Amino acid sequence: MKTQRGYTLIETLVAMLILVMLSASGLYGWQYWQRRQAAMAAVLYDEIDRAAKAGDTTRVERALVDMKDKYGGTTYAAYAGLQGAKLLADKGKLTEAKAALAAVADKAPDDGLRAVARLRLASVQT
Repeated sequence: MKTQRGYTLIETLVAMLILVMLSASGLYGWQYWQRRQAAMAAVLYDEIDRAAKAGDTTRVERALVDMKDKYGGTTYAAYAGLQGAKLLADKGKLTEAKAALAAVADKAPDDGLRAVARLRLASVQT
């Protein structure tokens, strides 16, 4: 009795096609999620920008907490932290400004933003 070893060409192609389709859908799903997170972070950044321009430290502090909790690793969160820290420092809330800068220094996705946050943090601490 002869037993079959391996798979036929059609079975192999079907398996490869399924693998490619699953990989592509996973990639597109990940990209969609990243775009959605960035768009939502942009909306929250806009809120922080408007509150900072109005000088409303309460709204800035609340929005910074939301930004850090929900989108802490995004570039928008880093820029929001820098902008919020500037307003908070200007208004004399140095503890809150230090916390915002420390969060940026720890979680910013870019080395340059982390360096800027560390530099500003050093200037606030003196």
